Amino acid sequence: MNQPAPPPPVAALDPAGRGLRIRFFWQGDRFGHVIERVDGDAVTAELTSIESDAEADWPESPPLQQLSVETIGTTTTALGVGAAARSHWSISVHPTDRGGVPALQFDVAARCSSAERGFLGSRYQRCGTAVAIEPLGDIAATELEETAGAIELRPASSDGTTIRWAYLVA
Repeated sequence: MNQPAPPPPVAALDPAGRGLRIRFFWQGDRFGHVIERVDGDAVTAELTSIESDAEADWPESPPLQQLSVETIGTTTTALGVGAAARSHWSISVHPTDRGGVPALQFDVAARCSSAERGFLGSRYQRCGTAVAIEPLGDIAATELEETAGAIELRPASSDGTTIRWAYLVA
């Protein structure tokens, strides 16, 4: 697979130019991402997705091989899809406002054809301490676990063929 150019970042910024952005980068056979805190011209990495190699049937994070940034209404949204083994993943990331605080909202799904499943979820390495992650149970029941600088978000249930998890980074 040829290395595609990364799409532009998606940002959730206040009028003073402070907030968050997600920047995508190509790693191996898929896109990874970093969530950065932005304060004007100052940018600090806060979370980096943990990616697996091409051989992993159940990757550490959704294996996004195609990614685009689209304007839907007035909102800039990243939309991605990918596959590993016999399963397919999709993700959308868009800026939102959480009580006056700029945030990024993630909605992730995996369609699995196998009843025997490995890990399903999103894993991050924490690079900074200025952001918080909140599961969005009103969208999809999601569990969060943080240990030793790593963060894991996963669906509360893995029943069915389409499994979904959602979370907010603010």
